[in-house]
Amino acid sequence: MLNSSSINDADRDQGAIAVILRDDRFLVIQRAKEIRAGGLFCFPGGGIEPGENSRQAVVRELKEELGVEIRPVREVWSCTTAWSVDLSWWLAEMDEDAKLVPDPSEVQWVGWKSLAEIKSEPKMLSSNIEFIAGVESGSIKLD
Repeated sequence: MLNSSSINDADRDQGAIAVILRDDRFLVIQRAKEIRAGGLFCFPGGGIEPGENSRQAVVRELKEELGVEIRPVREVWSCTTAWSVDLSWWLAEMDEDAKLVPDPSEVQWVGWKSLAEIKSEPKMLSSNIEFIAGVESGSIKLD
């Protein structure tokens, strides 16, 4: 565990993650092999750029990664990963008929996974497993 004096918060990477549900399944991606954490599964999202807030970043990231417009509803969780990245997790919506067009330089696969599928995926990023545990325990509310 990091203490507050070990890393200045302003120096840490920050990211925004989209949590999109359909029929009790979550939108999940497999990251392109060539990028950081390549080949691993996770919820879509990415880094917050200078001058952006987390809401703006999650909208931009989904447009870049999946070619889709989303509507952030509310922030549901925040965490700091083992790699000292501060993440803001946003419950978001997208149109039912929205077409997902993954950017192959960032996304190798996109689809919908249940809680059980996410928990049993051996290549799931650890922060995503922590998020799902919070959903299951009731400490993270999605309704």
